Amino acid sequence: MKKNERSSVLILVVDDEAFMRSMMEEALEEDGFEVTTATGGQEALEKFQALEPDAILLDINMPDVDGFEVCRTIRQQPGGLHLPILMVTGDGEKEMIHRTFGSGATDFIAKPFNPVVLGYRVRYMLRATEVLQSLRHNQERLMLAQDIAGLGYWDWDLVNDVWNFSTKTKAILKSDAPDLDGFEVLLRAVHPDEKDAVRVTLERALAGETQFNFEHRIVWPDGQVRHVHSQAGIKRDPLDRPVQVTGTIHDITDRRLTEDQLYEKEMHLNYLAYHDALTGLPNRLLFQDRFQHAISRAKRSRKRVVILFLDLDRFKKVNDSLGHEIGDQLLREVALRLKSCAREEDTLARLGGDEFVLLLEELDQENAASVVAKKVIAQLARTFEVGGFQLYASASIGIGVYPDNGESVEELMKCADVAMYRAKERGRNGFQFYTPDMNARAQELLLLENSLRQALSKGQLEIYYQPQLDMWTGEFFGAEALIRWNHPEKGLLLPAEFLSLAEETGLIMSLTEWVLKTSCRQNQLWQEAGFQPLVLAVNITPRMFQQPELIPMVSKALEGSGLDPRYLELEVTESMIMQDLEATIRTMEELVRMGVSISIDDFGTGYSSLSCLRQLPIKKLKIDQLFVRDISSNPNDVAIAASVIALANSMNLGVIAEGVETKEQLKFLQDQGCRQGQGFLFSRPLPAAEVEKVFKK
Repeated sequence: MKKNERSSVLILVVDDEAFMRSMMEEALEEDGFEVTTATGGQEALEKFQALEPDAILLDINMPDVDGFEVCRTIRQQPGGLHLPILMVTGDGEKEMIHRTFGSGATDFIAKPFNPVVLGYRVRYMLRATEVLQSLRHNQERLMLAQDIAGLGYWDWDLVNDVWNFSTKTKAILKSDAPDLDGFEVLLRAVHPDEKDAVRVTLERALAGETQFNFEHRIVWPDGQVRHVHSQAGIKRDPLDRPVQVTGTIHDITDRRLTEDQLYEKEMHLNYLAYHDALTGLPNRLLFQDRFQHAISRAKRSRKRVVILFLDLDRFKKVNDSLGHEIGDQLLREVALRLKSCAREEDTLARLGGDEFVLLLEELDQENAASVVAKKVIAQLARTFEVGGFQLYASASIGIGVYPDNGESVEELMKCADVAMYRAKERGRNGFQFYTPDMNARAQELLLLENSLRQALSKGQLEIYYQPQLDMWTGEFFGAEALIRWNHPEKGLLLPAEFLSLAEETGLIMSLTEWVLKTSCRQNQLWQEAGFQPLVLAVNITPRMFQQPELIPMVSKALEGSGLDPRYLELEVTESMIMQDLEATIRTMEELVRMGVSISIDDFGTGYSSLSCLRQLPIKKLKIDQLFVRDISSNPNDVAIAASVIALANSMNLGVIAEGVETKEQLKFLQDQGCRQGQGFLFSRPLPAAEVEKVFKK
């Protein structure tokens, strides 16, 4: 259907990648646009002729005709000169960005992009085009639009050789010299490096070879360099001779500055998504990607790929005795020394905490991994000077070999992990290759598993509750339920010390059921005792959330306690969401139908996309304490925390910060619009009886 035959705005999306086409089509349709697609440049040109779209989203790199050529071709066809064209590029280099505008593009956006921003970009282009069309047809509206859009215009009567410059044009050029006339007024302001290009482009436009439509620089009398976009249309007589040129000039310096800043921010966010914020090393996501590429190369070359899994020995004592700041500094120093042990083609990543992994590619000799492991141990043996302290570090290293020990990253990481524990058992500060007979860790886990089973039957489990505060009113509105194990020999154990074992052994089912029943009953008892109703948050582990038993388990806990479902909130981790999105959505929707609310815990540590997040029936985002801890000193944490708060507010979601320990953190969160929080500043996790005292107080 042609433009004059339809009532809606039609956007033509051109990309040879099905995934990108689908993403853009979905985002635009959600914004109310009608969308049609093309898989390549030639098809795009055909659909441009047939459908006359209102705007085009055009990928640059395509196998048949690239985006630059498509853009130039469209600009030379009827109806194509002023058509809004948004170039989509996966290459963030500034030179590539400049080429997009040189080919006649209206704007550009770099992959990966925010779907929300895409809709705004398209609407901005359409609005800008509408303004320009109006300017061309109405002189009075042109003068008004000049002040709004910062546009100047000029025209040249070729027959009489008469030039006319608008006041805005002279203001943009900073030119009011009475001794200059005609083209020299324009040319005098052009940057010396681009004078010839401007002259040649105008001459070629007059000859009918190209369009006068490009960006260039001008220089003001005070030496300041500005960026402008010049565009002109040429009127011809019946003999195809040019008789009049009408042009516009737009000072786009501020836009270019904004684009450059946006480019830098996008690059920074992309870097943060694939790198560890503390050390700057690749994170787990980037490591897994590098591993897949390494395996593909190894299959072709028939060489080995080796994983060295490193865990620092007794690192917890550094944090406990000297504090996390010193611990973080030590981790950064360790990362630097580990990097010196890797070749350029290897990958060193930080998985979290004091765990690192080194990926060695295309090894010929079997002892090459041993050489690297010994080098690592030697590097760490030297004293570390950190924060005025002399510290010593060592590592236990487990080694897994592809294809001997497995063909997937999960298999090799598991083997390397088992080997690492064997290295710890043998005195630490050493390395072990994985062998199938390594069952010492399995035996240790079996003993702990038996103790955990007894804990359920002997009443050794207890729930601590950490109050959650409305940081604007000072009132408690909820609490988080946190399981504790009163181990008869090891004392009070935190969830991190036994929940992973519970997941591995299947005991997580019984633990979760007990936590749900106990916490729901306690919440109901508080209400019956006259306390203000509270929303109680219960963590659900990734493995438990994937179990079909979860829904009936929650229902049974609510019915058995008599608790209204609206006072139960289930927290799931961000990383869990991406494992099986469809199943996650189904489970969440069923829980929401029951009246239970869902929140995402540790938000900012995973890599869920915005489009994914928008599909989830969630009520709240929880900022991980990792980003709250250093918001008064770490710019990266400031940016992440502020971004999460802004994202939640823009999506009408609640947002709560965990790990609030200082008044500085509290003030920052309040200033950013975060209303809810929990942490030691308000209350530590406490047994039920002590929590009641906090609520009364």
